[in-house]
Amino acid sequence: MIEMYNKTLKETIYKEILDNGLTVYLCRKKDYKLKQAVFSVDFGGNDIEFIPYNSNEYYKAPLGVAHFLEHKLFTKEDGSDVMEDFSKLGCSSNAYTTDIRTSYYFSGTNNFKEALILLLDFVQTPHFTDESVERERGIIEQEILNYVDNPYSVIDKNLLMSLYEKNGIRNDVGGTVESIQEITKEVLDLCYKTFYHPKNMSLSVVGDFDVNEILEIVKENQNSKTFLEYKNPNSIVYREEMKVFKKKTEIEFDVNVPLVEVGLKLPALNNLSSKEVCKRYFSYAMLIDQSFYDISDFYQKMLEKGIFNNSFECYSSFSEDYSYLKLFCETEKYNEFIECVVNRLNLIRTIDFTKEDFYFLKRCYLAEQINSYSSVSALAFLADSLHENYQDINDIIDSIKELTYEEVLLARKDFIDDAISICILKSNNSEQ
Repeated sequence: MIEMYNKTLKETIYKEILDNGLTVYLCRKKDYKLKQAVFSVDFGGNDIEFIPYNSNEYYKAPLGVAHFLEHKLFTKEDGSDVMEDFSKLGCSSNAYTTDIRTSYYFSGTNNFKEALILLLDFVQTPHFTDESVERERGIIEQEILNYVDNPYSVIDKNLLMSLYEKNGIRNDVGGTVESIQEITKEVLDLCYKTFYHPKNMSLSVVGDFDVNEILEIVKENQNSKTFLEYKNPNSIVYREEMKVFKKKTEIEFDVNVPLVEVGLKLPALNNLSSKEVCKRYFSYAMLIDQSFYDISDFYQKMLEKGIFNNSFECYSSFSEDYSYLKLFCETEKYNEFIECVVNRLNLIRTIDFTKEDFYFLKRCYLAEQINSYSSVSALAFLADSLHENYQDINDIIDSIKELTYEEVLLARKDFIDDAISICILKSNNSEQ
């Protein structure tokens, strides 16, 4: 068992790779009542074109299959919901699907060992029937339609479709009403057997427990099961150049106040070590924070002019397949918003970023990271992210400490005009 200790967080995470390939992360939080476990598989909304377990040729699955599969695994053989079993144990459970990953988790204070076995068993024991798939299709269709009617979802979706031409991030994780009609129990079974293998999965457990005892419980559970031979699915990933697919998208929608988003396409973080990924992320974050957040003079001036308001939001996402920044606001002054934000993004390449700015933000990020891992849930998802993004618990903290002023200045070159796209949701009676 590998022991990873972070002296800043004063936390130890133990890592063990089982004989069947499952990666297990365990973290003891002494005297904490709450315990949590996260069971994840590297299969998400972007995994559409891949080589199935029973073939040597690429297969194209319907959009939304990973999310559909997440829903279906909660259905037991008798048709009941496994969430009810967790509730009987005094635990809450849930799951989510991202573009690259699906995670199942539970938390509770009692019956933890029983709940942990339940988590392992329901995820690794699928039950697909034509009838249950059809029932689930109706539930997911309604979920999709709710997003179609949500202006915030619509503007996010259309901005990503403007930024990217082929990358899977432009597709909804849940798929479309049309694509989920193509999902059958045979499709679900094929995707499950291809991706849901211990070698493609990880388990993270956090709480006050005996580490060796929990590890033995997991080993015993996994040793009692048999799995197909794992063949790397080798999903096709479309990494794109920096230039956006569309510069501007305008949509009429039923909103009282227009919504506007300015997006910036940034380089995908592939072929970088986990520390290099962290450094790049925090370099971008510093440049963005200095320019747009409430600590900046620019932000205060935009508030005074009424161009920014309390709805202003800045969001970024970084991965080895794509990276982007979104700046959002609900405002009648959307033309002024676009002009000011686009100009500011272009100025980042030359704007004055001082060493004082650098050291101030560096201290802020360190404090934020340390505080964010004070809870059991946060540590559980940190451990889960080790399998997805990082190699060691120290990578995030150490990357902030090791980040240099010169590295941040170098990252400014990635803020280019060709990488900027705009999306506007105009109200039907909007006049400007």
